[in-house]
Amino acid sequence: MSRKNILIAVAAVAVLALGGLGYYLFQRGQQGQAGAPAQEAGATSAPGATKPGGLPDPIFLVLDKQAVIRFSKAGQDIARQMQPFVQKTQESLSGQRAALERQAAQLQADTSISAADREKRVAALDAKQQALQAEAQRRQQQLTDAIGRANGELSKAMAEIVPAIVKQRGANIVLDRAALPQADPAMDITPEVIKQLDARLTSVKVSLDGK
Repeated sequence: MSRKNILIAVAAVAVLALGGLGYYLFQRGQQGQAGAPAQEAGATSAPGATKPGGLPDPIFLVLDKQAVIRFSKAGQDIARQMQPFVQKTQESLSGQRAALERQAAQLQADTSISAADREKRVAALDAKQQALQAEAQRRQQQLTDAIGRANGELSKAMAEIVPAIVKQRGANIVLDRAALPQADPAMDITPEVIKQLDARLTSVKVSLDGK
C-alpha cells in the first residue's frame, strides 16, 4: 500500500468523523409558546419564528468542517501525531512488499528447480502476498480508528460550540460549506468555531491502541 493511499484514507476519515455536525435546530418564537397571544393579522413573523401549524422560517449558516480540521490547533495536533504512524506503516508495508518482489524475481530466474518444487514455492509466495494484503488492511483500519477517536474529541467540543453560535445568530440550520461554495461570507461561522475550539481544546492524544 502506498503512502498516498494511506494518507487519502486518513484524510477521508478525518472529514467523515465530523460528518454528524449538521444541525437543524427548531427554535420556537414567542408566538409559538404556550399561553402567548395570537399573532395579529398582517403582522410580520420574526426571523426564525414558528408559523402556526408549520416549521420556522429557515435561517441558514454554513460551516466548513474540513477547515476546522485543517486549521484548528487541535486538528493540526492530530495531524502532527498521525504523521509518524502513517510513515511507519508505509515503511513497514513497503519493506515487506519489496522482500516479496525480490523472492519472486529470484524464483523466476532460478531454472535449476523442478516443476513440482517451483509450484510449491509459488504457492508459498502467494500465501505471503495474501498475508501482506491482510496486514495492510489491518494497519489501515488501525490508522482509521485512531484518527476517528481523535476527531471524536473535536466533535464533542463542537457539539457545544456550534449550537451556541446558532442560537446567538438566531439561525436554525447549519449546512456544510461544501454544499454552498458561493455562500455569503457573513453566513460562514467557521472562523468563530475555530476560535472557540482553540480556546477550549488545543491538543488531542492520538493512540493506535485506543488507550
